[in-house]
Amino acid sequence: LRVHNGQPWMLEIAGRSIGGLCSQTLRFGTDLSLEELILRQALGEEIESIKFGPPYYNILFFFSKGELSPYVKGVLDKVAGEIKKFDRPINKIIVAGHTDNVGKINSNRRLSIKRAESAKEYLVKRHDMSPGLFELKGYGEEKPVASNKTDEGKRENRRVEITVLFAKGQ
Repeated sequence: LRVHNGQPWMLEIAGRSIGGLCSQTLRFGTDLSLEELILRQALGEEIESIKFGPPYYNILFFFSKGELSPYVKGVLDKVAGEIKKFDRPINKIIVAGHTDNVGKINSNRRLSIKRAESAKEYLVKRHDMSPGLFELKGYGEEKPVASNKTDEGKRENRRVEITVLFAKGQ
C-alpha cells in the first residue's frame, strides 16, 4: 500500500515495453508508485491502460442511487488529477457502473448505467474532459468485488470503475 498526497491509492495498469519483450499487469500502490510509473513511461516503456477502482479509489454510491455524493466527487477529482499527470493522448475512458444484487436485474443494469453517466458528466463538466472519449458500461450485479451476503459487501459493490486507454505508439 502506498500513500500519495496523504491518501492510500491503487492503480491497475497493463503495459508492454516498446521492444515487445515483456508484458505485464501491475497494481500500483502495491508494486510501484505513480511517480515510478511516470518515470518508466519517460524511459520508453509503453503503458497501455490504467484502471482506477477499489480498494483505494472507492467511487461508491448509496443504495439505489446514481447521484454523486460529495465524497465521490472528491475521489473523481483525484482520479482526474492522476489522469492529467500522464502526458499521453487518451484513446478512450471506460466508465463501468456496478450494483449490489438487491432488486431486479434490468433495474440494476439501468442503475449501473446511471452511475457511470453521473461520473462521466462530472468529469466532463468539472475537469473539461472531452465527452467523445467516454464509453459507458453498465454491469449491474454481474461483477461483484465483494460478497453480497453482507451490508459491507453490498456497499463495496455499488461502485464505478474507470479505465483509461492510451493511444498506442504515442
